[in-house]
Amino acid sequence: MEPDRPAPPDIRCHAVAKTFGTGETAVAAVAPTDLALGPGTTTALVGPSGCGKSTLLRMIAGLEPVTEGAVRIGGEPPDALRRSGALSVAFQDPSLLPWRTVRRNVELARHLARLPRDDDFVAALIAMVGLAGFEDRRPAELSGGMRQRAAIARCLVTAPRLLLLTNLSVRWMS
Repeated sequence: MEPDRPAPPDIRCHAVAKTFGTGETAVAAVAPTDLALGPGTTTALVGPSGCGKSTLLRMIAGLEPVTEGAVRIGGEPPDALRRSGALSVAFQDPSLLPWRTVRRNVELARHLARLPRDDDFVAALIAMVGLAGFEDRRPAELSGGMRQRAAIARCLVTAPRLLLLTNLSVRWMS
């Protein structure tokens, strides 16, 4: 199994803003925002569609350049953590590679982060997300929920210090 990793990092956004386009057609997607999230906490960004939640998370993950301000995670730019596998992002669309099996999709993140192969850890994560018995299936053979769980296992396989989940739907049942 994966060895213990350092404690989760804090997230600091200082005057982070994002504008798409220029001039009269510019759209301010995220107004200047200061945000401080402590290590080991769980935070939800809630708001109407189009208010900038996903854009802010993409900036925190280093997947979207900021127009103004700065993002630091544990004092480092997000790119450094993402490249090492210490930061993972699960999107609404699981984005599994259709020619790879569940197992091979999950293993891919370790390979990209240049982490050693760990078949036991991969198998444990696949079982944890309820996909034991589906390891050799391709995404087209899975339900949407199963694909999403495979994508979450792929995010967890690097034992990230920070996990960002975007656009995951929550439905309240009365």
